[in-house]
Amino acid sequence: MSHQWEVELADGKHTITFMHGTTSGKRVINVDGDELLRRNWMFKLVGEEFFNIGTKKDHEGCISISTDGLKYKYSLFIDGKPLQEFTSEWKKSMKSWHFETSGELHLVVLDMDTMKIFIDGEMTNAEGDFVEDGTETHFSVGSHPAYILTTPSSDSNTMEHILFVNDEEVLPSSEDRATKPGSSKVKWTGHSQVQ
Repeated sequence: MSHQWEVELADGKHTITFMHGTTSGKRVINVDGDELLRRNWMFKLVGEEFFNIGTKKDHEGCISISTDGLKYKYSLFIDGKPLQEFTSEWKKSMKSWHFETSGELHLVVLDMDTMKIFIDGEMTNAEGDFVEDGTETHFSVGSHPAYILTTPSSDSNTMEHILFVNDEEVLPSSEDRATKPGSSKVKWTGHSQVQ
C-alpha cells in the first residue's frame, strides 16, 4: 500500500510518501523523494512512525497506521495535529508573497504568530524599527532592501502586513488576497514584479 500527502510549510510545499507492506510490515517514508525511514520486517502491522520535515527539520511528522479489521487507515499528523487542522491553522498564521525581481522569482513568508520571516525557504535575520504608523521589519531579498510594514487595519481590529521591496509594495499571494483581511486595498493581478 502506498499513500501520499502534500504539506505546505514556510519553506515551501513538501510531498510525503508512505509505503506499507501489509504482509511483511515493511514501512518506508519518503519526503520530497528522499528516504527518511525504512523498516523492512515488522511483526506489528499497526502503530506510529515519527519523522522530521522541513528544510531545517523543524516540524515533527507522524504517520498513524490503524485497521478496522478489514483494511488499513493511514493518518498524517504534523506537530501533533491532524494534517487538515495543521493546514487550516498554518494558513491563518502565515502570509506569503510571490514576486519577481531582477528576473528571479522569490517567496517571502511571514509567520504572524512569531514574526519570523522566511525568504525562499530560509529563515532570515531581520531588524525591527518602530515608525509613526506601526513597525517596519527590515531585511534583504538577495541584494534588494526590503521591509514588512505592520500597521493597524483601518476597517477592523486586525493588523495589516505589507511587504515593500526597493520601496515598492509587493502584492500578497493569491491565497492571502482571497482569504485574509488586512491586505492592502490594491486590485490584484498575478504575481508582483519589482524593478
